[in-house]
Amino acid sequence: MYGDLNILARDALAVTTAKGFHETEDALCAAVGGDGALAEEVALLQTARRLALIQSEVSEALEASRKGRHADMNGWNGSLKTKEDFEKYVKDSFEDELADALIRIAELAGTEGIDLAAHVEAKMAYNAQRPYKFGKKY
Repeated sequence: MYGDLNILARDALAVTTAKGFHETEDALCAAVGGDGALAEEVALLQTARRLALIQSEVSEALEASRKGRHADMNGWNGSLKTKEDFEKYVKDSFEDELADALIRIAELAGTEGIDLAAHVEAKMAYNAQRPYKFGKKY
């Protein structure tokens, strides 16, 4: 369903907007009005907040891995029957937290107007040209 990262970015942004996650920043932007410098500062703080949320999801993935919590996709069977089914088979697993991190990255790209698919393709092509271990020890 989400082979195109830009569609994921659009949908992630739509969901977070619909669920009220942008109300505070919309209010802040309205409050600063025409003050360009202040509006830019608000935007930078919102980007920093989103990056911190991405980092927190990666940390949650680390903890899930350390605790051996993995999704039971056989039990899940691929369709959302109930919220309880998701919570039983997938929630708080390593895979769930990785998905959360990816969704938050896509949402940030969507808010910043970044063509995430193009940047991933460019970076993959660049990485293919780099030396062994990208020239580092590890």
